Amino acid sequence: MLCRLMQVALMGGLLMVVGCEQEETTPTTPPPAPAAGTEGAASDTGAAMQDAAGQASDAASDAAAGASAAANDALKGASDATTDAANQATGAAGEAGAAASGEAQKLIDQAMTYIKENKLDLAEQTVTKLEGMKASLSPTLQSAVDSARKSLNAAKSMGGATTPPAPAPAQ
Repeated sequence: MLCRLMQVALMGGLLMVVGCEQEETTPTTPPPAPAAGTEGAASDTGAAMQDAAGQASDAASDAAAGASAAANDALKGASDATTDAANQATGAAGEAGAAASGEAQKLIDQAMTYIKENKLDLAEQTVTKLEGMKASLSPTLQSAVDSARKSLNAAKSMGGATTPPAPAPAQ
């Protein structure tokens, strides 16, 4: 999308340059015909040509400056739009992360309850689900998932007759 926006901005700038060159051309009058045998006429013709070249150069510089300003404005607009989109995406990601953290804490509590109640099959399913989402969790919740796994493994090795330690608190 950014690439498309930049293409449109550049095309607009190019159209302005072409349009500006056509608008800013100044009509030139042909130099006076030199009188036969006079050196002053040749010098006047050279001066007129230099003046016309200077005017054409000025017009081209003005057109380029206008195109450059238009391109800069378009680029700034594209940059602002990109920043806004990134901020919206960050906000959505933050909300999704908070929801995932809340769900993870709920699942950790549920797994620990299953372990305490000796429902090890349900605890295994819950801890496996937690381990699947572990990469998207905060370090605190990741360590709580690890603690739940250790508690489940300890309960399995004891035949379910032990009370596991509580996992680390979530942030």
